[in-house]
Amino acid sequence: MTNIPLQPGERIVALSSLVQSVAIIAGVITAGVVAWIAKHSWLVSVLSIIVGSIIGFVFGMIAARIFYSTPDGMVRVVRAGASSLPATIRAGLISSLLTSLAVAVAAIYLLHAPAQTAFTTSLILGAFIGVACACLGSLL
Repeated sequence: MTNIPLQPGERIVALSSLVQSVAIIAGVITAGVVAWIAKHSWLVSVLSIIVGSIIGFVFGMIAARIFYSTPDGMVRVVRAGASSLPATIRAGLISSLLTSLAVAVAAIYLLHAPAQTAFTTSLILGAFIGVACACLGSLL
């Protein structure tokens, strides 16, 4: 990958912001779906969505700090467009899969959800959410 300097006014994707946003979205959706599958209760699903958003926020901040910040406090950016898809898909998958796995562990311990169902559902949703949000963030 070549490092061509950015020009003023160019559209960019800040990878740390993408990681944080995707993690929160993955936490909310995964928690709601896993809770519904485990308990079939609207109240439990709504409370799980709140917990999922908190888990997504925490894991998004951690992943953004570890993977996409530089030592001098700056963040990594890529030009928006089709050429940024590899970087954004990687960022989206990192955050969504980490968050979805954390939500599955929380559902197993807090809701006594079946482990196979929780992990399978979380991984499928995490992969889909990560790729979909990364594509949208890169191309829009």
